Amino acid sequence: MTAARIVGVASLLATLAVAVKYGNQYLDDAHVGLLGPARESFIRAAVQNCKDRQGAFPTTAMMKAVCSCYSERLADTLSNNDVQAIGSHDPSLSIPMQPRIDAVAKYCVDRAKTTGNF
Repeated sequence: MTAARIVGVASLLATLAVAVKYGNQYLDDAHVGLLGPARESFIRAAVQNCKDRQGAFPTTAMMKAVCSCYSERLADTLSNNDVQAIGSHDPSLSIPMQPRIDAVAKYCVDRAKTTGNF
C-alpha cells in the first residue's frame, strides 16, 4: 500500500472547498495551521474523504490511524491563503500542493506501520 493511493489533489479540492466556506477568522491569511470552524470542517471532510478510499488500506485499524493522522497533519500545514486559493478551483494550484499532500500521506502511512496499525 502506498501513500499515493490514499488521496490526490483532485479529491482534496472538494475537502478544501468545505473549509473555504468557513474561512479562518482568527488569524491573518498567511498564518499556517487552520483554526476554529475552518479546521473542524476540514478535518471532518478530510477524514471522510480518506475513509471513502477504504480499499487502499489492508485493515480498518490502519485506515482509522492513517485518516486521522492525515487530516490533522494536513490541517496543520495549510494557511487560509492556501484554502482560499485551492477553493478557487484553479488547476495550476494543484501542482504546488501535491508534494505537501504526498509528504503528509507518506508520514502517516509510515507511522501507522511503525506503530503496528496495519
